[in-house]
Amino acid sequence: MRFAGKSLYALAQLIVLRLPNIVVLILLARFQGADAVGLFSLAVTYLILLTTWWVGLDELVIRDTARSGRDGAVDQPGSARALIYRYALLRVFVAGLLYMGVAGMLWLNGIYAQASLTFIAVFLLSSIADGFTGAVQAGLVGRERFGHAFAMSALQTVLRIALVGGAIRLAPGLLAVAWAWTLGAAASALIAAAALYVVFPAAPLGFPAVARAEPDLPLRQWVREGWAFLVIGVIATLEYQQDVIILSAYRPLSDVGYYSVATTLFAAAALPIQALRVALFPQMARVAAQSPHGAAPSASLRRLYAYATQWLLALGLLLAFLGIVYAGPLIRLLFGPEMALAALPTRFLMAALLFFALNVPQSRFLLATDRQNRTAALIAASTGANLLANLLLVRLYGAAGAALARNISTALYFALAVWTLSGTASRPSWL
Repeated sequence: MRFAGKSLYALAQLIVLRLPNIVVLILLARFQGADAVGLFSLAVTYLILLTTWWVGLDELVIRDTARSGRDGAVDQPGSARALIYRYALLRVFVAGLLYMGVAGMLWLNGIYAQASLTFIAVFLLSSIADGFTGAVQAGLVGRERFGHAFAMSALQTVLRIALVGGAIRLAPGLLAVAWAWTLGAAASALIAAAALYVVFPAAPLGFPAVARAEPDLPLRQWVREGWAFLVIGVIATLEYQQDVIILSAYRPLSDVGYYSVATTLFAAAALPIQALRVALFPQMARVAAQSPHGAAPSASLRRLYAYATQWLLALGLLLAFLGIVYAGPLIRLLFGPEMALAALPTRFLMAALLFFALNVPQSRFLLATDRQNRTAALIAASTGANLLANLLLVRLYGAAGAALARNISTALYFALAVWTLSGTASRPSWL
């Protein structure tokens, strides 16, 4: 029951974090058309690519903070706050450098019109503030403070939707939307800073500054382990964004808009799966840490893996079925009849939910047992297949081809992961 409660909190947080993108897409589709949806989606794609480097490092922070305590216990006063604060500063610094590099590259290449370039440049400013916010959220997840993470995310979402919604309705042009989005990110960073200092206690006066029992993520650990997590995050994000880039290169901007509607609905349908992934990983990391380093996985870890696989299979089948059946009506209801061409790619993406769900216990098991190098290799193979499939299918079938490429790469990762875990994990009898 406690795991179910944590999963529900994680699901609620994921829902509220996705709401701004969904609401803005709906408003733009209804008030400004497919081209505006396409430009917003293109800016979001660059934002994700700009922040991809920290996705894998979040997993490292979550895993090690989960191993250090149980149910949110803090081993040394002030140590968790210091760890998260240092990680947040690292993210802000690197985000600033990357922003200048990406914005300069887009300006020099001249691949977009001036208005589109200005919109993207202003929109990407939000990555700096989002860097701080994301670090605090990773710390809260690692300590299994899902209730606090949800409350913080809900407040951030309300602010961002209010600002961007007001800009769409009251201000002319799209540039006001970009500024409102960035202002919302800055406000979210202030909320995250407050949460960091409220949730995680400071060390009392006179308390020793060194906390040996807490995982401090020293430089040697970043070099030894962090590179694999970094590669995992970067490659995984590239795989889920390269289809939009390829679409924008070979097809009209309206096709990008249709595909963005499909990916938005796919992301919404996948939220229960992601919630289970968020709740499963800290628990699996703790169970895996109970076995000596290099030893075979314990019976309890094998049971947890089999249990997670069974439930995720059932959930994936249900979500895929509902998504395929109700894709058309849902698009007409939310985005209007002018976006009806998004129905076919949406149905193809919904079919991929089955393998998306089954890949969760495979990847979490590998990371929890310190096999992040193997995970990086599997993701690299999947991403390569996705790239080749996109280059072939997008030119022929547009957005539907990109969705088919997602099915191919997701199924390939599952097959490779099952083969990798053969003889290691206790798979269910039907697998």
